[in-house]
Amino acid sequence: MKSAVRNCRRSILFLCVAAALYVAAIVVAGLSAKPAVSDLAVVLGNEVLANGRPAARLQARLDCAVDLYRRHLALHILVSGGVGKSGFNEATIMAKYLAEKNIPAQDVLIDPQGVNTMATAFNAAALAQAKHFSRILIVTQYYHIPRCLLAFRKAGLLVLSADYPRYWEPFDLLATLREAVALPVYFAKMPSKESMHKIPLVL
Repeated sequence: MKSAVRNCRRSILFLCVAAALYVAAIVVAGLSAKPAVSDLAVVLGNEVLANGRPAARLQARLDCAVDLYRRHLALHILVSGGVGKSGFNEATIMAKYLAEKNIPAQDVLIDPQGVNTMATAFNAAALAQAKHFSRILIVTQYYHIPRCLLAFRKAGLLVLSADYPRYWEPFDLLATLREAVALPVYFAKMPSKESMHKIPLVL
């Protein structure tokens, strides 16, 4: 009996250590991301406040994209999002914010159907094919980068780099744990043909 309890404890300890290492690997992979010169920076959507302004996390992503554009690491910026709880389309609000930062309208592309990471990936792939873009730079939170890279590769985009805003909050811990669950789901889930034919982008 004691032996069985001891083995059970060892198994639980092993699983806890393995889970901790797995989560740590996600964080390290995200924090290790480095931007490369790209044709298109894809900014993934996030919360928009009730007043129609980007929440702090989304604003940080947009400011990161602005910095990349001004450093000539991104020739164009794609803002991708859907309609959130506030009733605003994230992509539209994101484009408005970039306009306020004096990013030329002709260099900002809008995907109002980026309702999740996979949708954004396929919409970005469709746009890249239409515009003959090959180098894609993903802009999102560091913990989200590994899943984004997986989704974008599934969508057929292979020349990828990523960057993240230097913005931290307590929510990062919960979000990282969520990514630990979502990543294997994305790995296993094969995209359907329907997901490759989204509503045309508003360009």
